[in-house]
Amino acid sequence: MNILITIFLLLLSLVSGSSTQKLYVNDGPSMSPTINNGDKMIVNLDISKGIFKDDIIIFKTEEKSFCKRVIGVEGDKIEIKESGIIVNNKLMFKSRIGDNLIKPQITIKKDEYYVIGDNVDNSYDSRFYGPINHKQIIGKVTKILHIQ
Repeated sequence: MNILITIFLLLLSLVSGSSTQKLYVNDGPSMSPTINNGDKMIVNLDISKGIFKDDIIIFKTEEKSFCKRVIGVEGDKIEIKESGIIVNNKLMFKSRIGDNLIKPQITIKKDEYYVIGDNVDNSYDSRFYGPINHKQIIGKVTKILHIQ
């Protein structure tokens, strides 16, 4: 059944001639339960209308592409404490933060985004590598196709 869905989506994108969408397959548990390992995602490559808080995005690093949720945009203040992730002085995500991840407050700059995985305790995200730059963003996830 999953193969049929994938084939259908690929054919649909070919027929529609859409070059602004791409099919991605999620790799790993960091976005669970929202997006599970192996789930397929339709990604809009046109990000000209902006990236906003709560968007799920695909972005690239030198090693590979990642799927994460945006929790901080320009002007937001992010702090990592023992209790979890603080955004603009509000505890937004409870998490088991080790001493090595506790970080002082930073302010997100223009064209920067702070991203985390929905599976906060099992995600390699901005807590480790800092904010990402706008140039790294491939696109926004617009549809999630869950595998059975």
